Amino acid sequence: MASIDDDNGYGAMKYHVNSNAYDDSYIKITVDAWKVAEVPEALEARLITVDEILSLGYELDTEATSESYVKIESTPSWVYNSDYCYWTSSSYADSTSDVWFIDNGGMLYGNNVGIYYVVRPVITLSKIALGNEVESIVDINSNHKSEINKNDNEISQIKSTVKVDNTYMRNSIITIIIGFIIASASIFILYKLRNKVK
Repeated sequence: MASIDDDNGYGAMKYHVNSNAYDDSYIKITVDAWKVAEVPEALEARLITVDEILSLGYELDTEATSESYVKIESTPSWVYNSDYCYWTSSSYADSTSDVWFIDNGGMLYGNNVGIYYVVRPVITLSKIALGNEVESIVDINSNHKSEINKNDNEISQIKSTVKVDNTYMRNSIITIIIGFIIASASIFILYKLRNKVK
């Protein structure tokens, strides 16, 4: 198993020794274990892909000697953190031993799987798991420090409340109304049949 490097206060680990296949990586083992321990209600836990990051506002770095991308004005600040670099789950170019990662300045490029970077899982939750009002942790990239501590090191996160419409509520109400109508009609029919028998 890969060793952990905690020099940055966030923890970092190797992707693998020599392979960039996510399904065989130390990262997948770590993310799967984290999901079971911390968010068992999640439908999925994984790393972000390079395509997902590119869709958030990146452009090709034309001055670089190897393929890399730079953030643009519309790139959300939560995509990167000035304190660490982190892994994606996407293989870099045609390499079997390099993976795309985000550096602490927001650049996107590739590096060897033996380097130590932070693991930032992406999770998928169902609306049922979220309920109507959800408290969630949201990354921010500013000098603001929150009350949340990890190993006595303050991290740049804030708690926010998100209003999520419960789309299942409407279906449940319709089902209850239909059930009530059917039950009422059944009782009425039984009442009429009993009166006919008498």
